[in-house]
Amino acid sequence: MSTTCTHYAWAEKNTAPGPPSNEKRREKLNGFLALDLNSGKTTVDFQPQAKTRNAVHVIALIVLRYASLGFRQILCILDNCSIHNDSMKAALAELLAEIPLAQGIAVDFLHTPAYSPSSTRPNTSSASSGRTPSTTCPMP
Repeated sequence: MSTTCTHYAWAEKNTAPGPPSNEKRREKLNGFLALDLNSGKTTVDFQPQAKTRNAVHVIALIVLRYASLGFRQILCILDNCSIHNDSMKAALAELLAEIPLAQGIAVDFLHTPAYSPSSTRPNTSSASSGRTPSTTCPMP
């Protein structure tokens, strides 16, 4: 008979062996990643802060790039970052209203669901019954 063991561990911040991480003062950049679903090309813009105005400028540049290529409708899929909110959308609309190239461009938004480890586990009961699982996100 075998025994199953489950272990749980935690540690205070900066107590791991090795040099301290000094999380409060580390230099970090926030990446604004864009993926063109038609071509598969990705672009990323790194900013020192993830602020609403930074997101507005990045999305505006993306909209203008595709407007110059003749696209009239752009769909942005956003994660659940706190800056992806109604004030960001309003600021983007205000900025684009001032740019002649952006006139007549429809920008729509879809938001990904909030991350939850329990909601991303495959539903084994539905998979074994032949039904499609409720999620397709694999767990490592």
